[in-house]
Amino acid sequence: MEENENQNMPEQEPHMPMPMSQHTMRLGIVIGICMALDFILSSAEGTALKFLSFFVEAYIIIQSFRMARLYRDMELGGYISFKTAFKYIFMLFFFGAIIAAFVRIIYMRYIDTDLLLDGSEK
Repeated sequence: MEENENQNMPEQEPHMPMPMSQHTMRLGIVIGICMALDFILSSAEGTALKFLSFFVEAYIIIQSFRMARLYRDMELGGYISFKTAFKYIFMLFFFGAIIAAFVRIIYMRYIDTDLLLDGSEK
């Protein structure tokens, strides 16, 4: 009877590791949103918002470390070399910077067009 139960159960496919580029693209969105938020907070008026940008920067650093650990544990079986970790975090920041760049362009082009001029006068 146990043989019949095993025959009716579908076989589970082995876990295929996600490519690093796909993993960093997905999680790079989070880093990019945090980088964009950091830019908006640091360019805002008032010291309270500028002070919050330091916490966002700390959050970005902590999250990048946690994401590398997640990739190590979930995709690489618990071991990651320094080279692979560096490449992973570099790619995270690369994809995050692309998103943050779009936000900066939109912000400086449409929202606060005098931002660059105000910075050069100080």
